[in-house]
Amino acid sequence: AKDFTVGKESLPNKGDIDWETKLELKTLRNKNIDLTNDLEKKSKELSLLLKSDERESTTSKQFTNPTDSKEKKLIELTKKIRNINLVLERERQLNLVMTKKIRDFEKTDLKKVELKTPDDFEKERENFLALIKNLKENLKCSNRKLDDEKIKSSSLKSDLRLMQKVLIDEVGQDFNLTKLTEINGSKKCNWKGRAQQIELLKVKI
Repeated sequence: AKDFTVGKESLPNKGDIDWETKLELKTLRNKNIDLTNDLEKKSKELSLLLKSDERESTTSKQFTNPTDSKEKKLIELTKKIRNINLVLERERQLNLVMTKKIRDFEKTDLKKVELKTPDDFEKERENFLALIKNLKENLKCSNRKLDDEKIKSSSLKSDLRLMQKVLIDEVGQDFNLTKLTEINGSKKCNWKGRAQQIELLKVKI
């Protein structure tokens, strides 16, 4: 039987192929070896069948009609040979496919293939955990800043309410604060607050 296995000298260096590809390459080689062994086994079976047929034909001639026995054995042997040939052809095709896959792997630009070993996966896991830890720290820092801003906002709201109260006491309950802002922004503004008006009245008196 023809040996379709690929020699070990054509194997790539251990460090030049990624982990997944290396496992697949090993599986293909094992299948290739199994198919080659199966081919040899089937070839031997075929040879034994041919020899057995010769012996049985010689023996049967002594006790039975030579013509009938020969035709019967020939039909049986033909069926067996046909089945074995089908199996052999199928396995030859599989062997060729596996061999081609192995050679395609060996022709791959291995320098561009990233090495993936258990150590690499462990490093990726550590990096991922470090990233999660960093994100948690950033989230905690953001939450602290958010709490600080909430406190500042609450304080500013209190100050705003206090200032509104002071302004209302100064200009009166019914005075429009927006209008007051417009008046103060005008160059011709001569508006006087309640305290200023009291002082002016004191001066007049």
